[in-house]
Amino acid sequence: MATKELNLVAPNGHAIVGLKRKDGGTSPFTCTYDDANRTFLYILPAGTNSKVLKRDGTSVLVDAQGIEWSASDVEYNSVGRP
Repeated sequence: MATKELNLVAPNGHAIVGLKRKDGGTSPFTCTYDDANRTFLYILPAGTNSKVLKRDGTSVLVDAQGIEWSASDVEYNSVGRP
């Protein structure tokens, strides 16, 4: 299967709206998923501050309610959703 764009959904069912930055802000992004290699790629818009916050080596994602999630928890929850 080819790489496809993936809408990420937090375990609470809310859409993920951004990546947390080291400066405390949130950046919008696009997520792609390669099913063959089981890899995720986060693509930030050009000109975006690329200093993404990581906790325990994992990116921090933010849902529509402002709740922060580990990327690995969100990825697991999002694969296979319609």
